[in-house]
Amino acid sequence: MLATFLGLLLALPATVHPAPVQQPAVPALVPQPVSLSRYKEPDFELKASTRILVPPKDAGALQAAGALVSWLVPSTGMVLGTEEGTERVKGSILFTREKADPSLGSEGYVLEVNTDSVLIRAGGDAGLYYAAQTLRQLFPPEIFARTPQKDVEWKAPALFIRDQPRFPWRGWMLDVSRHFFTKDEVKRCIDQLAAHKINTFHWHIVDDHGWRIAIAKYPRLTEIGAWRSATGFGLDPADSTTYDKDGRYGGFYTQEEVREVVSYAAARHITVVPEIEMPGHSIAALAAHPEFSCTGGPFDRDVPAGVHAGIYCPGNEATFEFLENVLTEIFELFPSTFIHLGGDEVPREEWKKCAKCRARMANEQLADVEQLQSWFLKRVERFVNAKGRRVIGWDEILEGGLAPNAAVMSWRGTSGGLAAASAGHDVVMSPNAELYLDHYQARSGEPKAIGGYSPIDEVYLYEPIPEGLAADKQRHVLGAQGNLWSEYIPNARQVEYMTWPRECAIAERTWSPRDTRDLTNFLARMEVHSRRLEWMGVNYRPMAPAALDTLLQWTAAGTSLQLSFRPPFAGAQVRYTLDGSEPTMDSARGDGPTPLPSGPVWIKARVFRSNSRESFRTEALALPGPMLVSASHTRGLERAFDGDENTSAVSNASLVAGDYLRLQLAGARALSSLEILSGDAEQAADFPQAAVVEISPDGVNFQTLAEVSGERIAVDLSGRTITALRVRITRSQDRWWRIREVRLK
Repeated sequence: MLATFLGLLLALPATVHPAPVQQPAVPALVPQPVSLSRYKEPDFELKASTRILVPPKDAGALQAAGALVSWLVPSTGMVLGTEEGTERVKGSILFTREKADPSLGSEGYVLEVNTDSVLIRAGGDAGLYYAAQTLRQLFPPEIFARTPQKDVEWKAPALFIRDQPRFPWRGWMLDVSRHFFTKDEVKRCIDQLAAHKINTFHWHIVDDHGWRIAIAKYPRLTEIGAWRSATGFGLDPADSTTYDKDGRYGGFYTQEEVREVVSYAAARHITVVPEIEMPGHSIAALAAHPEFSCTGGPFDRDVPAGVHAGIYCPGNEATFEFLENVLTEIFELFPSTFIHLGGDEVPREEWKKCAKCRARMANEQLADVEQLQSWFLKRVERFVNAKGRRVIGWDEILEGGLAPNAAVMSWRGTSGGLAAASAGHDVVMSPNAELYLDHYQARSGEPKAIGGYSPIDEVYLYEPIPEGLAADKQRHVLGAQGNLWSEYIPNARQVEYMTWPRECAIAERTWSPRDTRDLTNFLARMEVHSRRLEWMGVNYRPMAPAALDTLLQWTAAGTSLQLSFRPPFAGAQVRYTLDGSEPTMDSARGDGPTPLPSGPVWIKARVFRSNSRESFRTEALALPGPMLVSASHTRGLERAFDGDENTSAVSNASLVAGDYLRLQLAGARALSSLEILSGDAEQAADFPQAAVVEISPDGVNFQTLAEVSGERIAVDLSGRTITALRVRITRSQDRWWRIREVRLK
């Protein structure tokens, strides 16, 4: 399916361009600036005679001006002259630092557009650059075209903008281990990030499936660790092109290529943060150097997605010599303050069996392997700190305590970020439910993804400051980022499809003030901004009818599972049925909350567009009437009832004995069967390894009906009269629970 989908995309003619759009009264800027005022005067018109003025000997201003010139040439054909100047004159675009407001910081700016000239004022190099990016968006969307455009008036509205970012960390992560992307493909991504004022590129360059960076002291890391036998993950081999002469899949970056990418990003005011994963997710490294493992190998890079027992041995002193040597070369390549050490999803069973690890625990007076993991990361952290750098890691590094200057990337929901910030640690928020860009963008019709469901509206409405965080601790939230894991991202076009426009939403939520959040306004601006993306040649996911994804609005997790409808676009009418019949214009109209009857329902809905025969359809699976749905720590339970096996509710931690999923009916009912689908093709182990199904006639007293396990749980209820039903975990496990669908009849 993915091959067919991408084939259709690649078959689109390169000369197809979006139709012209009418500029709105208020410029459709993304991200939205802090403040904007329109002037009642004619627009500024860009002409071949327009001059760009920069202060003498101001390298930062000259760089920003040069960037602006380079953006304008392809579409307008104008090569604007740049010269020294400090005074604003007619027909000019002036970059200046004079009288810059220090309260705007290094990334803030003032942009004033008048009929005859443009003023860009900022104190920092980044501020000058971001002002130029904003000015670029003020012109018609065709300004982003890569070829000359005729019959376009290159005009920008007269206005005054005062702007600065809300957060200092506005990020995007690309996993190049599962699938490799070339240096030039990465640079193209950086250009797209820069256009949205994203300032942090988190480069996930090491994991189980590939070691992607040359280390001079250990050439086997790329000779062996950078390659596997196939593209993997059940994908069509033709969807990827990075094969060597022997047909192996993979690749790596030379140190010179890394320096080039880092320099390229720095010129666009983007910091590259490398991630060298440890102590888990290290199969690629251990395939090359099994001597740093507990078992001695062998290790196979051709493993599916998930968590595997390829971990470094903390009982072996040579392990730390190896890691310190690797990090020393990393420090030389990446000037970033932060170095990401991963630290997530470590299966510690091998440590329990390893004599060296047990000896280490005894010598260091460590009670268990959890403390051994904390000791491991703290030791590496001391080395990183001694080199003047700071460690950041996934929120598992909280377990066992952190050094004061370590930062946390909160991915298992927001609880890790809340705990870390409350304890005084800096935090970057990247919760998987909202900000994982490898999740599905719609409930159906999408190319294969890893699971989950993160449509653009959920991404946009995410708030980086965790609820309950004390006001004096909120400064520790550095910002947020979208993470693109690449198990199902075999090529650069799919990178773009999964990233945009959702990263636009992240750009705005991390740049714009919190009180300006307005989903309707954002989606309206995206109608224009999507044309910019198209002129840039970005393979973004189209916006319409994407809003259909959120037509069925559920509430769950401790409250009654209820349904409401939201028309996905202006002039839309939602018609629905609850008996499985196809909706027509004569069916019930979904204008708000929809009560579910006490009996079984099969929900189907159709959106009708005014004055058009075009319509869109969605449906959810049968339900036995109103239910109360709860679980020990599973988020997004509504996704287990949406009728789509591609979406899933995911626990935010590994399962422990006693965890549960409970279904409470509105009243006693005779039921015939229960079916629960878990995991997916690649995360097949994300299901209960040992559990029991328990039923209750009164909602209080439960009796065990069956012992169950596996990705498909099917239990015959044989018409028993039941008020509540519970699936309870009976044995702790390192895996999570990925619930794709619950079917109760």
